[in-house]
Amino acid sequence: MNTWITSDWHLGETRMELMGRPFVSDIDMITYLKSVHNSRVKPDDTVIVNGDVCYQKTPEALSLVKEFNGKKILVRGNHDRVFTDEQLKPYFDEIVEDGGGFDMT
Repeated sequence: MNTWITSDWHLGETRMELMGRPFVSDIDMITYLKSVHNSRVKPDDTVIVNGDVCYQKTPEALSLVKEFNGKKILVRGNHDRVFTDEQLKPYFDEIVEDGGGFDMT
């Protein structure tokens, strides 16, 4: 098992040019992110998502998290504040408050 660290998926974001992302659409970005992620991360690996999993409060964007391999820990970022812990719990094994930390041992 491996531990991976990632951040700033911004699922639901549609402003690719403003974000400086080389994708035509949010669907292209999500397809690419999932493909690269799932080619490396195995289902039993741990993934620390260091903030900004979604750009907006869109349940359909948040539900995409299930399509990414791994046991996921979310360290909340500024764009994650729009979701309650209850909304995030179905998608993450652990949720860490913005500015918080956790023991990796």
